[in-house]
Amino acid sequence: MAWALDPIDIEGRHVRVRNYSEGDFDSIAEAINDPNGWFGKNWGIDSSQKVQSMLESLLQAQGKGLHNALVYCVGNEVAGITRLMRLEPANKSLEIGGTWVAPKWRKSFVNTEVKFLLLQYCFESLKAERVEFRVDGRNIESQRAVLRIGAKLEGRLRTRQLYPDGVARDGLLFSVIQSEWKKVKDALLRRLQDPTFKGNPKENLPSEIETSRLFLRRYKLDDANFLFQLIDNNRSDLWESFPLTFKEIAKREDADTYIINKLHQWHTKTYFCYAVIDKETGQHIGQFHIKNIKWEIPSAEFGFFFDIDHRKKGYGTEILERALDICLQEKEMKRLFLRILPTNQPSLRLAKKLNFEYEGLHKKEFVTGKGELVDVCYFSKT
Repeated sequence: MAWALDPIDIEGRHVRVRNYSEGDFDSIAEAINDPNGWFGKNWGIDSSQKVQSMLESLLQAQGKGLHNALVYCVGNEVAGITRLMRLEPANKSLEIGGTWVAPKWRKSFVNTEVKFLLLQYCFESLKAERVEFRVDGRNIESQRAVLRIGAKLEGRLRTRQLYPDGVARDGLLFSVIQSEWKKVKDALLRRLQDPTFKGNPKENLPSEIETSRLFLRRYKLDDANFLFQLIDNNRSDLWESFPLTFKEIAKREDADTYIINKLHQWHTKTYFCYAVIDKETGQHIGQFHIKNIKWEIPSAEFGFFFDIDHRKKGYGTEILERALDICLQEKEMKRLFLRILPTNQPSLRLAKKLNFEYEGLHKKEFVTGKGELVDVCYFSKT
């Protein structure tokens, strides 16, 4: 058989992944048919008869070598279908896609175990160099699922696919590559062995932080509208002090990609980006970052900005005091630092107020939005 088209029958701890035939059509259609679900609403596959017609088409395409169509079961019960597709033998690259989880098994262990078994097959049996996942820009649940697997976001595929309503929709491209597989595999095995596993507790920061007036939380995928509004309202300031954020969120659709990137960094424990919410109004008024983390020390940098209408109200003091308590006391970090432009007088005063020690001036370290190379003041607490 051609590469990635050999028959597949893989048994995991709870799930079996195998090829299906016409004899499976009835049981698959009964399990996955969901008129009000993603495929029912967006693709019009809203009856058992249409599901069976789709399955027949998929088997015909498999006969032409276009993909490897699979069903997965828990015991004797069908839990979903998926495919190995976009096969590129010369590049040892392929996609795991066309996944449809039966309603009963959504948000369970099933998708994680199926992805683990197929990634293991791709990287260890097929010796693949790259496995892709492509997700509709509107399909938030699938985006979350791919992030949990450990795949990295590579970018937005504009007007990637034409839907039955005649509208071309954007997609998001994720991937895992061969050099990342061991780390991804280890993380997936821990999750499969213990679904409550959260990693080294010292390397986990809280997804929610509360102060007297503010609520800080990890971004959600549906926060993109108000994130873009925050950035758009403060472009003149961000241009100088946060040029990367300014560039990353140039237009509304960039906010989706930005949040997904930040969620991926959160999952890998390399960068923790919080939305800052005013408790009284519920308004998104800023961002707080815990970044440049070195867990082997451990140490981290704090960064933040507020909406122009919510400055000079002591919010920075509230956040930093609480963050210092979490990082120094609860997480036992050894060094926390701030990098502040010499022209940013409010932040310089705040660092001194909270008794950060001035470490010195780093010459020509920061590039502003204007492209100017400027000095940076370092402050720390140990």
